[in-house]
Amino acid sequence: KMQMLGEMEEEVEEEEDEEEGEEEGEEEGMIEGFNQPELGPSILSSCANDMNPEVPVSWLARMTSKYTNQKERMLVMQSNVWPGAYTFIFEKTCESIYLGWGHKYYARNIPFKHLPMVQEEFPHNPEDFVEANDPTVEEEEAYKAWLLRKQQKAEYVAEDIEDYDDDEFA
Repeated sequence: KMQMLGEMEEEVEEEEDEEEGEEEGEEEGMIEGFNQPELGPSILSSCANDMNPEVPVSWLARMTSKYTNQKERMLVMQSNVWPGAYTFIFEKTCESIYLGWGHKYYARNIPFKHLPMVQEEFPHNPEDFVEANDPTVEEEEAYKAWLLRKQQKAEYVAEDIEDYDDDEFA
């Protein structure tokens, strides 16, 4: 019985070692897969490959003007699959730009809510903005003196009221 238990333990250990080896190999293979760069279409590939079942024509091509010299025109390509994606081509220069909401075109599209309009915190009327000249130095000094006199007068009246006893009024 002891021999059989020993053999069974050895078999279990061997199986565990094999499983660990397989897992390590799988992890190494996964890491190797991440090291390889993702391959996509070349930068200037044909737009004929951009087929979409919902959009019969994937790109619209047009020139910027019919009336200018042919050498001065620019080719504009507009994507119907990604509304807002444009490619501009002039001579040997090619640039792409995306001005959209990040949503692909769908025939049965769900409209998304736009951001609410910016609200004014304080509504202003034209009469709220009245232009006035800044006061002169003399006017500012006169105003400060007037405020000081007003404050002193208020203090004097407060002192007079404190002089009276509350018993006299009762």
